[in-house]
Amino acid sequence: MKEFGRNLYQYDPTNPEAAKFLWSKWKANYVDLGIRTFWLDPCDEFHQIRDYDQVLFHIGPAKECHPWYPVAHQKNIYEGLLAAGENEVVTICRNAWAGSQRYGACPAPHDSFCSFEHLEEYMKVGLNVMMSGIPWWSCDTGFVTPESKSAHFQELITRWYQYEVFLPVFRTHSYRPNNEPWNLGDQTTYGHIRASLLLRERLRPYLMEQMKLASQRGLPPMRPLFFDFMDDPKTATVEDEYLFGPDLLVVPVTKYEMRKREVYLPSGAEWTDAWTGKKIPGGQVITADAPMEHIPVFIRGDKPALLDLFRNLYQPE
Repeated sequence: MKEFGRNLYQYDPTNPEAAKFLWSKWKANYVDLGIRTFWLDPCDEFHQIRDYDQVLFHIGPAKECHPWYPVAHQKNIYEGLLAAGENEVVTICRNAWAGSQRYGACPAPHDSFCSFEHLEEYMKVGLNVMMSGIPWWSCDTGFVTPESKSAHFQELITRWYQYEVFLPVFRTHSYRPNNEPWNLGDQTTYGHIRASLLLRERLRPYLMEQMKLASQRGLPPMRPLFFDFMDDPKTATVEDEYLFGPDLLVVPVTKYEMRKREVYLPSGAEWTDAWTGKKIPGGQVITADAPMEHIPVFIRGDKPALLDLFRNLYQPE
C-alpha cells in the first residue's frame, strides 16, 4: 500500500507471503549481521483514514482489521527472532493492541512534548497500558525539546529521569543532537540523572521479579493503587501516584518548582519513606518532601534490603 502524497509503501503483515518476504530481508540485513533487538518505530500503518473503505488486508477489510496491524507485525518479527535462536524477545514499538504482549512488544509513546503536562499525561497512559494486560511500557523522555539551557528544562529532564527509574523499560529518546545524560545540563543536573541511573541498576533484580510475575500470573509491574488495595475506596480516586511492584509506592513530580506534594498512603499497610527510613501508618494524606535530588517513594512494610538500595546514590565517579 502506498501512502498518498508520499513515497512510502507499507506491507500487509497479515499476509503470510508478505511476512515471509519481509523476514527474509530483515534476517539478511540485520539478524545475520548480529543485530537481535529492534525498535519497530512505525509499527502502525501510515495509510490515510479517508481511504480505509478501499483497503483490504489479507484477513479482511481495513475498517474491521486495521487495529490488528501492529500485533501482526510484532508477531512476524517475534516468530522470526525465535526461529533465529533468540529466546527472550522484546521490541520497542510506538503502537500496540490487545494481544501485543504475546510477542514481547513494549509500547513507547511517540514524540511526546518536553513538558510537565506531558510527563503527567504519559504517567496516566502507562498505567492504562498496564491495566490492559501489556506488561512492558516506556515513553520518550521529552522528545520535542525546548531551550535546553533553561532552568525549566533542567528541572523537567531531572524529574522525567526520576520517573523513568520506576518503569518496566527505562529509555530516553529525543531529536536532541547530544542526548547522553552528561550532555543534558550542568553538573548539578547530571548528578541528579546519574543518581537515577544508579538507582535503576540497583532495582534491576526487583524489577526482574516483577516481570517474572507478569509472565506467570499476568500481574502488571506498575499499577494504580486500587489494584493492590481494593478494600480502600480512596485509592480509586488517586491518579498521580502508583505502585511499582507490590512494595514501592512512586509519586512522580509533574509540576515546575514543586518541592513538596501531597501523597495518599493506602490503608492496610505501614509505609517507610525510602529516603529517610521514617515509618508512617497508611490510610492518610501526608505532605512529602520532593527536593530536586529525588521524588517521593515509599516502601510497603519493613524491608531493610529494599531500603538500602536508596542509600548513597550521590557517589563520586
